[in-house]
Amino acid sequence: MSTPYNITADFLIKGGRRPIHAGDDYEYSFVVKRAGVALDLTDATVWFTLKEDVTDSDSEAKLQYVSESTGTDIELTTPAQGSFVIHLHAVDTPDLEGTWHYDIKAKLASNKIIRIAWGKFEFLPNVTRAS
Repeated sequence: MSTPYNITADFLIKGGRRPIHAGDDYEYSFVVKRAGVALDLTDATVWFTLKEDVTDSDSEAKLQYVSESTGTDIELTTPAQGSFVIHLHAVDTPDLEGTWHYDIKAKLASNKIIRIAWGKFEFLPNVTRAS
């Protein structure tokens, strides 16, 4: 069983990184490896889903990005080497202050579905709410 990857203010600060604030833009880079070898994400679909409760349906998600959608929400940068970037957009997060459940899953070209990461994701409030 894998360990959850918490993206909360305490976790980020302890790791020397800045916390995430609702209504700001962020980019998260990932390289997926299995047993030290890059997992080929060529022709894969990657999802990033944020929910209030893990039992909520995908249609009830507070935020969901899919690599197949238009735009640059999830960018498969070098898929053969297992790398992708999730672009969190300020316009998608201003009302997401608080802590949410998330996961990142992929459907590989072989139709196998894998969970890449999961845990808790926290958005701190912003003082300035410029858009």
